Amino acid sequence: MLEDSLGDVIGTVTASSTRLNFGQRRVLHGTPKVMAFAVGTDVGARSGWINESAIGRDLSFMPTVRGRDPGGSSSTWHLVVSDNSPYLDSAGNSLKVVKTCESGRNATDYLGRNGHVNLIFNLPGYSPALGSGTIDSYPNDTGIRFHRASAQHSIDRPLYSCASGSPRRVSRTLSFLYGTFEGASTRFGWVAMPNVRPGS
Repeated sequence: MLEDSLGDVIGTVTASSTRLNFGQRRVLHGTPKVMAFAVGTDVGARSGWINESAIGRDLSFMPTVRGRDPGGSSSTWHLVVSDNSPYLDSAGNSLKVVKTCESGRNATDYLGRNGHVNLIFNLPGYSPALGSGTIDSYPNDTGIRFHRASAQHSIDRPLYSCASGSPRRVSRTLSFLYGTFEGASTRFGWVAMPNVRPGS
């Protein structure tokens, strides 16, 4: 089974192999889990938690990686279902978070997809043009609280349209906030701002 970060089942794994997000471990309902990246399931390719014991190799070499706790106070936000339409180009395709028209690197990858939103370890990078590793996946209709770290400013990433066939920067940006979701106080990461709203 593939689970989200509340321990709820996303789907049944159908793939014979999977890629793991390196260093991402978590215990859910008393069972050690590892983060599977875009693994095939009976509801399509999804990212989520699978039992570490289901991996057919020794994972003792893999460290457990966590985001830095910046300390200080936090403000309370909550998950909402994002409006993804402002992050589509004139052809209806996702804007890009890096200057490329290659597959992936989509702004909508960081917004609500398949009823879930991801907390990520790092922001999209530009040199090289990389995406970001998922560290948690939450259902976006639960209103679960996000504790935004006050010590870390929000960061805006420029966006690019490929409607013309080559990447062109648009005026819109995608903002990210740093913090942790309630119930997982040691798991700090970034969430795209359209996924959350201030208040509890």
